[in-house]
Amino acid sequence: MVTLTARHFLALAVPLCTLLLAGCFYVCWRHLRARRELRSMSLAFTGFSLALRLQVLERPAAVPVNARATAALQLGAAWFITEAMAMRQGVRPDAPLAAVFGSAVLAVLGYYAWVVPDAQARQHVLNFGLGLQLALPLWRLPRRHPGTDWDRLLLGVFVVFALSFFVRALWLTPPGASPPADAASEWLGVSSACLAKQLSLLVFGLLFAIVFLAAAVRDTVQELHEERDRDPLTGLLNRRAFKEEVQRRRAEHPQLSAAVLVCDLDHFKRVNDGWGHAAGDEVLQRFARLLLRSTRQQDLVARFGGEEFVALLPRADPLAVQSITRRIQTQLRLMGFSGLPDEVRITASFGVAWMAPGQTLEQALARADAMLYEAKRAGRDRVRLVKEEETL
Repeated sequence: MVTLTARHFLALAVPLCTLLLAGCFYVCWRHLRARRELRSMSLAFTGFSLALRLQVLERPAAVPVNARATAALQLGAAWFITEAMAMRQGVRPDAPLAAVFGSAVLAVLGYYAWVVPDAQARQHVLNFGLGLQLALPLWRLPRRHPGTDWDRLLLGVFVVFALSFFVRALWLTPPGASPPADAASEWLGVSSACLAKQLSLLVFGLLFAIVFLAAAVRDTVQELHEERDRDPLTGLLNRRAFKEEVQRRRAEHPQLSAAVLVCDLDHFKRVNDGWGHAAGDEVLQRFARLLLRSTRQQDLVARFGGEEFVALLPRADPLAVQSITRRIQTQLRLMGFSGLPDEVRITASFGVAWMAPGQTLEQALARADAMLYEAKRAGRDRVRLVKEEETL
């Protein structure tokens, strides 16, 4: 039976704080079920908390059993952290390699627990093992160059977190002979060296957890913005997001001139009525992808609703616009759809106007709409352009 002292209570504060971190990740995961990496982080910090608590309270009391049990919990916690990082990066964690490596670490710990009892050697093996366990996925993660500042920051903090286990094994383990085997767990549980090790885990773990949570929140906010700004069927910008982006660009470049293209799929209602909404959805999705392929990287493409699409083509002259619309019309006429009979062909009509500096987007859209109706009246599958001088 361990007599709890003030030193024990201080040592237990670290697993308590670690458990609170696990709870934070669990609560976040409960609200963001799609982010399974948050569940993995919760399990990781739960494992660290339980291992540290068992070390301090010497449960189980037998040193060899305690050493291997707490090591297994910490190796499992390290695995869940690597799993969480792999999930964020979109790669599959190497579970078989981690299992083999963890088993090897536990076997060496068993040797220094039963065959040649050596608490200091166990600390070196465990900390180096944890550091290597965390480092296992690093050879795969950098291949997917993180694109955002948060991703780069998280990867950097993760590397520091992994390296901290190597540093604390070399720096914080007291020099000199190991204590006797029967005193090893007490020496490891409440000694100054052990408290320093636990605090180092808390500091670096807390830093890593905060950055991980912040990155997850940032990703969630970005996804919510995407859901707000994107048409759910086609993935294109919706009307509101399109207008906001045009306003932003004009605020940055007041002299921006651009072609405004409005297009409408011809006789689209017949598709929905004749072959069902699934066939209509396929037409809309593939037409949206065709618009993206046919326009330039700096162009904006949006679905305003139904079968109506709008594009902003900055600094596009009539020849460039005609080339783009001709390419779209040609490819659309040749396109087959799985939900439609082979003989059915889809066409589109286009109206184009120019938005000159000082003019509003609404004015350009109104002129482009008028041109679209002219194209419809002329027989559909046509392009009508406002002359540039008519916009001045």
